[in-house]
Amino acid sequence: MATRRPRGEDDEEGSGADEHRNRHGPRRIRPALSFRTIVRRAVTAETIQQIVLNLEPVIRRVVREEIQNAVAQQDHAPLRSLPLRIQEVEVLPPLKFVFARKLMLPVFTNNKLVDDTNNAIEIHLVDTRTNYVITPGNTHLSSSLRLEVLVLDGDFRCEDGEGWTVDQFNAAIVRSRQGKRPLLVGTLNVAMNNHGVAVIDDVSFTDNSSWIRSRKFRIGVRAMPASYFGVRIKEEVSESFTVKDHRGELYKKHYPPSLADNVWRLKNIGKEGPIDKRLESEGIKNVQDFLKLNTINPDKLKTVSMHP
Repeated sequence: MATRRPRGEDDEEGSGADEHRNRHGPRRIRPALSFRTIVRRAVTAETIQQIVLNLEPVIRRVVREEIQNAVAQQDHAPLRSLPLRIQEVEVLPPLKFVFARKLMLPVFTNNKLVDDTNNAIEIHLVDTRTNYVITPGNTHLSSSLRLEVLVLDGDFRCEDGEGWTVDQFNAAIVRSRQGKRPLLVGTLNVAMNNHGVAVIDDVSFTDNSSWIRSRKFRIGVRAMPASYFGVRIKEEVSESFTVKDHRGELYKKHYPPSLADNVWRLKNIGKEGPIDKRLESEGIKNVQDFLKLNTINPDKLKTVSMHP
């Protein structure tokens, strides 16, 4: 039976409890980080993130080209015959532009475009993953980011939920007719403020939409290439709408009508039509007269309005 070594010998050789403590080393207290170290690390992290954002479009393009080459070599088919999804390999951009509200319709030439509350159109910068409005400062974007307002064909398919490619967006841009003024006039290049909002308050059409096949336009918004060099920001596209000649505004209905409006501004009453003429013969020339007769003698108003 082996004799047990004295505790003192273990202590001299650093075994036992001291050996366990020495193997792991003495407990070290991590020094507090200096302000300079914290700043240096933050700058380094920001630089790495900016490099990743700048490399992303390059990597996407290389991957797309390699897929095209591989498919072309295998099938011996020209690139133009490849399915569109293979030709345009795209990753959902992390950022996108979004209209805050829909446009006020109908749209007439020479009238400023406004939203459905009759205010200036606002464009928000939104995170595609959270749908939250973000500020350029939180996304390492340049403070000089500017947006370009364009006209798109009303047939441009953008409601299928799958998005579109840059080439598809560019192919849908509509230019003015030969010999005509620019299709859109006004402030077509707008800056995005530090709150992630751009305001379009001075843009109007110079021509109606009857001359293109769809007879409708869309408004598109994209980042101006000269003001932005990072990863793609998904463009925004409005709903399709008809642009009418401003002369048609003379006959436009008012919603809601004011008391001083001519009675033909009401729905189903045409200007200088039979109902309009009968109401005028009864002294009913504006909306206020119409409402007054409806309160005092609704049967008479019904008779006048329905008389053949």
